[in-house]
Amino acid sequence: PRPPFRPPLTEFPPLLSGLPAHNLRLAGLRSAGILTMLARQQELNTQFHQLLDALLLALSLFAAHALRYYGTGWLDLPYSIDPFQNYQWLLVVIIPFGPIILDLQGFYQSPFNKTLWKSFVQIVRTMFYLSILVSACVIFLRLPLTSRAVPLLFILIATALLLLKERLIVSRIRRRAARGQVRERILL
Repeated sequence: PRPPFRPPLTEFPPLLSGLPAHNLRLAGLRSAGILTMLARQQELNTQFHQLLDALLLALSLFAAHALRYYGTGWLDLPYSIDPFQNYQWLLVVIIPFGPIILDLQGFYQSPFNKTLWKSFVQIVRTMFYLSILVSACVIFLRLPLTSRAVPLLFILIATALLLLKERLIVSRIRRRAARGQVRERILL
């Protein structure tokens, strides 16, 4: 017979932190030094997701520019846009500040407890703050942003990719948990 499924502490800490048995278990782990290992694992997991999200945001900007750039020919639009070299400065703003603002919105905290709507609202808030940051760069630093369609397409594409990534990861972990493949590893 298979032992009952017990999710690891690194997967559900905010969900379980209010339970008395879990608090006693955490107290025992703290004294054993295991909690620091689990906290470190959680921190590395969050940093990995932040790096992945930064790459997704950069990919979204490339895709938004490509859609608008090549859309001129496909849709017979009267005005073409500048090459991507004039939009590269957006990467300097989006890559570092995107994951930071997502983290400030609570995007990386307990994805299992969040609904799709809550994730969507967190991402839209992040896109709003990134838009303000980009607008400030355009106004105060006089950086070029000739096509307004590229940032709008970026917001749509980035929101879709970030939601898709989060839902895929949650469903993957839930599938692994249902099969009993997610276990705590404790050295004795």
